[in-house]
Amino acid sequence: MSSSDHDEPPQASRPSDGRPERVRPRRLEPDTLAYLQEVNASFLENLKDGDVETSRMLLWNVLEEIAPRVASAASDRHACEFIEVLVDHMSAQQLRFFLHKMEGYFSHLWTNRYSSHVLQRLLSKVGTIVGNEVKGEADDDDDPDRAADVPPMSSLIVAMCSEVQAEWLTLINDVSASHVMRAVFCALAGRAPVLEKRGKKGKHKALQFQSAQTTAESTSVPREFEDTLSEMLELVLGSSDGRLVELMSDAHAGPVLSMAVRVAPSAVQSKVIFKLLKWNDPERSSQRFYDFAADSVASHFLEAVCHSCDEDVWAAIFERCLQGRLLEFSEHPISNFVVQNFIQRTPTSDLAETVLDELQGALWSLLSSHRAGVIWRLAELCERFKLREKSFFLALVAAIEKLEAAKPEVARRDVVSALIGLQLSNNQNSRLTLNVPGARIVETLLKFPGDVSVPLVQSILKLNSLQLVALAKDSTGSRCLVEPIWASDNQDAKLALFEKLQGQFGSLVLDRNGSFTVLKCFDVVSVAEKVIYINIYIFLISVRLRLPRNYPPWMESWRVVTLRRWCSRIATCTSSSRTAKSGCRRMSEKRRSKNCFPTLWTTKRQRRSASTTKKMEKSQKKKQKPTNKLWAMYSSVSSNSSDSRVSAKPLLQ
Repeated sequence: MSSSDHDEPPQASRPSDGRPERVRPRRLEPDTLAYLQEVNASFLENLKDGDVETSRMLLWNVLEEIAPRVASAASDRHACEFIEVLVDHMSAQQLRFFLHKMEGYFSHLWTNRYSSHVLQRLLSKVGTIVGNEVKGEADDDDDPDRAADVPPMSSLIVAMCSEVQAEWLTLINDVSASHVMRAVFCALAGRAPVLEKRGKKGKHKALQFQSAQTTAESTSVPREFEDTLSEMLELVLGSSDGRLVELMSDAHAGPVLSMAVRVAPSAVQSKVIFKLLKWNDPERSSQRFYDFAADSVASHFLEAVCHSCDEDVWAAIFERCLQGRLLEFSEHPISNFVVQNFIQRTPTSDLAETVLDELQGALWSLLSSHRAGVIWRLAELCERFKLREKSFFLALVAAIEKLEAAKPEVARRDVVSALIGLQLSNNQNSRLTLNVPGARIVETLLKFPGDVSVPLVQSILKLNSLQLVALAKDSTGSRCLVEPIWASDNQDAKLALFEKLQGQFGSLVLDRNGSFTVLKCFDVVSVAEKVIYINIYIFLISVRLRLPRNYPPWMESWRVVTLRRWCSRIATCTSSSRTAKSGCRRMSEKRRSKNCFPTLWTTKRQRRSASTTKKMEKSQKKKQKPTNKLWAMYSSVSSNSSDSRVSAKPLLQ
């Protein structure tokens, strides 16, 4: 957008740090801000009503109204939030129209803390639009008259990069522009940025390419995109070696170079890697890798290299820079993450043997330096290539025993307890402290053959009931230690775990994670035991599964899903529905008896005062009606079933 499009002449900011004079838009008028706020509320109402046509026309009206002030609105602290909402729902033509009206102000928009988020959100939608343009497919021609003079999206992106070409070297380490440059790299490479997770107090959600999806499909891009990306990277790589080292350690420029390695074409990618590592000089490249691995920012560049390069480049870097020094790198508080990524990315079994030869004998050193993450990756390596599973397990057990031997005999722990470092809290929430890498090690070792996994299962079952209940309620503990036992074929271990958890089902069934363990326990026990426990579960679901005051949003859906799961279990649990029905009726008649649920209620009532007990009895009488409703639903399904096993479908409806 030219400067004449604005109601008032634009302002020029003072040049600083050698940057050219930057043109910035005027401050947004209060009337325009009030208009955007009103339109945003109306637009959201139309979305709720499902009125697509009205929403489309409203977006066009807004774009035409703020067209002379698009850059001002995007740069405003309050208006940028409304603009981002509108950008999320714009069509391809509307996005092109919106970006076209920003021309002339991109230098300011990249560096502004508010408009940079608007640009990132817009760039996240570029891939599909450009891909359709390359394929020759027409975009959504919802209003061709308004977008008649607007260039294609690919031309707009190239023009935007050309407009800030003189500032590429200064924008790369700008706190706001660096995020935009990462999104531009993704768009030029045909990769879609994804939302980076932020805390609950984060006002904006910056866009960042998801590093784990290195094999994700990319959209087609024109030749101009590849040339622009190569030109930008060559300009950066043309800097002096000292300047490149500074950029690699910079908190803003370092992630940009890491992004370039992830998304660049293979030819450009190799050039970036070899240039930054000084690959032509073996001694300097090894030292450069060593320095980068110990840096909190540059180490992420090495991780990006590990996950994005081909097998030949990976092997060359490993043999020159890592082989023979894995333990030294692993003991460092930062470079150990680089080692973990290289172990995870090991491409062949021969290289896996090389890694295990070097680190399997150093497990005690890794445990002593609290590097359980490296051991976890080694266990994954053994499981992935089916190498040295038993010898690795024995070496790990020997290392743990050596580490525990230095403690007093009373304080010594077995394998699982030493790895997970479980500590229960003293408060009523039963929160626990858990070593997550250690739990991951146990989870991986449980995938080993039976002669290795059986001792681990026995070690898990040695934990007391309170510890097992706390693990079942914890997301990491249940996934890594409890669920593998239920998923195994070891029926003895399942029954032993069930016996350990008996008497704790009342607290487990009301927990978001623990309810899954109760369902697994219910599936394991015999038919006779299921009949006994049906009445307890009916009582818990219908009476105790109540929403507390100020409950979180997820609890309502979780309560409904849990109720349906238990209704399904109750309807299909027994081969004699008549026996189950009569047993449940007898227990339902006694539900107000003190001895009806001894494992759930007796100990709690003994700790309560007489007044509290009366309040509980009154509350229990009020909650009697849902119990009868659930029993009526169960009785109707049981009586109408001709088969001994009752279908769960009517209950789910």
